[in-house]
Amino acid sequence: MLKQAVNRRLFANVGLGCLFGKSFKSSLHNSCFKNSKASYLCTKRSLSTLNENLNGTFSLTSAGSDSFNNQIQSEWMMKLNDKQLFQPYTKLFKKISHTNDALVKTSAWTSNLQHVLSIISSNPLLLNDSTDKKIIDMSVKSFKGLKSEESALVLVFHCIIKSLCPKYENQLAEETLKILKNQMKIEPHQLYLSEESLKSSIFGKDIGTIIVNPDVQISVQFLKRKIAETQNWKLNVECRDDNIFQWINSLLETSTTNSLLTLSKSKNKPAFIVYDLLLRQPKSELEYKCFFEFYESYSCELNLIDQEKLHLLKQFDLNFDRNLIIPPMFKNLFDYALRNKIDQIPILLNLFLKENHIADKRTLDQLGEMMWILSFDHSGEHINSPSKYHQISQTMLIKVINEIIVSERSLELDVSTMLGVSNLAYFKNKSKSIKMFNAAQKQFDHWQIQSFKQPSFKRVTPTSPHTSNISSSILNEMKIDYNIKFLCNSILLLSVDSENCDIIKQDLCGIFANIEPHVLFDYPEVYHFLFTKLHYHDMLDQNLNSNFFHQYLTRYKKDGFLSPLILDTFITTTNKFKIIQRILEDISWSDLDDNNIAHIISKLYKIAQSPIEEDVVGDPLQIARDLYTKAGTMSSRINSAYLLGEAAFTPLETCNRYMSLNDHFKVTTHTISSLFISVLRMPVGQQDISWNDQKPIDFALQEFNKQVAKEYGDVHDGLIYPNDQLFTVYIESLQTFKRTKELGQFLFKLVDLKYPLSEKLFRTYLDTFDTYDSRELIDCLNLYQKNFEILRACGTEWKLKETKKRLPVVKAKGKFESFVKDLEMNWEIIGRWDWPKN
Repeated sequence: MLKQAVNRRLFANVGLGCLFGKSFKSSLHNSCFKNSKASYLCTKRSLSTLNENLNGTFSLTSAGSDSFNNQIQSEWMMKLNDKQLFQPYTKLFKKISHTNDALVKTSAWTSNLQHVLSIISSNPLLLNDSTDKKIIDMSVKSFKGLKSEESALVLVFHCIIKSLCPKYENQLAEETLKILKNQMKIEPHQLYLSEESLKSSIFGKDIGTIIVNPDVQISVQFLKRKIAETQNWKLNVECRDDNIFQWINSLLETSTTNSLLTLSKSKNKPAFIVYDLLLRQPKSELEYKCFFEFYESYSCELNLIDQEKLHLLKQFDLNFDRNLIIPPMFKNLFDYALRNKIDQIPILLNLFLKENHIADKRTLDQLGEMMWILSFDHSGEHINSPSKYHQISQTMLIKVINEIIVSERSLELDVSTMLGVSNLAYFKNKSKSIKMFNAAQKQFDHWQIQSFKQPSFKRVTPTSPHTSNISSSILNEMKIDYNIKFLCNSILLLSVDSENCDIIKQDLCGIFANIEPHVLFDYPEVYHFLFTKLHYHDMLDQNLNSNFFHQYLTRYKKDGFLSPLILDTFITTTNKFKIIQRILEDISWSDLDDNNIAHIISKLYKIAQSPIEEDVVGDPLQIARDLYTKAGTMSSRINSAYLLGEAAFTPLETCNRYMSLNDHFKVTTHTISSLFISVLRMPVGQQDISWNDQKPIDFALQEFNKQVAKEYGDVHDGLIYPNDQLFTVYIESLQTFKRTKELGQFLFKLVDLKYPLSEKLFRTYLDTFDTYDSRELIDCLNLYQKNFEILRACGTEWKLKETKKRLPVVKAKGKFESFVKDLEMNWEIIGRWDWPKN
């Protein structure tokens, strides 16, 4: 049944003509399945570090366009253009306006600040005296009564442009100014800017012209009134002129770091100004940290703004764009966290879901897309299965989705949600994964009936709000979206055994070779699922990996598209020095993100410890060091790769390297692991050297105790949550240096951390004890689990008491006596551990 269902999904519904070449269907026809079983504004410390590291890393880049010729009068236009150029929101706006010019006509000078900035940045000659009248004739539908602070700020921008470019015209804006003058009796008043504000103004020498313009003065007075009214601020305190122009400066700055530093000069910041900041793509961990702190402080207001912006864009989207499912600001933060800060994903989701009262039927499609995105790894660190934070995050989403569906019975689980659950379940419970896949098939068929029913079709079930009032073209694009997700899920669920292994491998290679570029551009995860499947079943040998890479490199050179996630997959799965050299030679440095560079450095250190291919020229160790020098030290990922790699070659110098790094970029599980690895690798006779006036093992333990969380909630205080790799070298170090006290406390530490102990790590720990103590602990755990299951089956309090009297007492006499004594109190945590059963 499953085989037919999957084949039907792959061929009848996937829309192969849209996705792949003709050879795809024949390449996959033999595939088969088998049924099988929180703070607040950016901290001074963060901003100070950003300022210290500003030199060159976030330098302004000239627009470099012929449009910006010698006639241009104002540099701020160039800065705004550079800033908007790399904003995902601006890209969405331009993409939609290119296919639907109604977006520009209705939004040019309305209350949407981001649309206004996008339009200004799209007209670089706006302030040129020789500008064609057509360029500056940006019509406006309405100011919507200037109800919001945003619309008031839009009017300020109109007046600023008018003050610098007398040829600029906007009739409705002029009429609005007349209303402010004649009906609201707002008169021009001198604007008071400090000497520092005048000198640091992004408008440069033009600031003098701007602040004396009567219309600018009137519009600023009105903006101050609106903000004071909505925020309950004082006109000449929080809304003073200095602050207004600092906010404007932050909107126009090219450099995100400069924008953050500019905002830091103003104690109070309206949410709509912060919103524009958080639409920028963070280029460093410190920028993201500041973004997160802003989001944490303004989450309620920011999420409401975000939903409004999304709704406005979707109104004009003539095609289905998967980037318009999740609100743009949150997606910006979410994407960065998925790639670089996966431990923060649950915290981000908590702010999105619980504090903002937006978890209703209008956001069900957003939650479904998040479920899908969380069903595979984006960091390049977990190719075989996503991290535990993905599981935690999906659980949070499922809870909210269930609440929505229970409260609104006409709603149903959408296909993306079901497939997302199926993908993540595959790695732990394949039968559940297949069950969700089948449920998704039924839901998809139901969705098609509702969405594409004939006019004469008699409806017998409620119409989903997801499909009402949606054009047929968008519905067709949504169908393709679902089908691509089905394809990914189907790839993962393919049953592989010794008999069909070669056929499956051939079929998957066929997908890789024939997938259409536009599909790969929009859905790079297709490659990820292919690699995951091949790697999971040990079908990805080095020759096949090389062939895949050369095919992908050809596409990169032809289409110019590169997915950091796909590139990570090549780096992680190859052992060939040649592949790494080709990546460095043929792929632009600007196309590599921090994760790519960190993974390349790590791979080079591993290659340097093994024999190099005979026909290869170059020193992988030196290349790794040169890459680290080129990349700089402002990434904890890159620092981790470097420290961990050098620990194998120059362990004596690890402390100096570690101490030389900025605190913001040096504390990770990898860097702490590098201390223990260095201690273990030190040559005999040299372990008595001093690290920071201590023995190396004492320094490593000190940093471990200082930087690693002691309890589950400590991660909110900036401490790192450990992983198996760190605990493994920690245990080995304790054993080597006979630190029996720390070894005895280890299991208690895991309980406090609520750590999910794996069988492999458990065995590593037990190997440090003699056979008697290890055997006694395992016996006690097995016996307590047996007793627990018996007691849980009791139906009454009386039966529970009577049964408990007859059960054998669980007691230890050796080194684990105190730990076993507390089993009942801690069993909720210990019961989930995966200990050796024999």
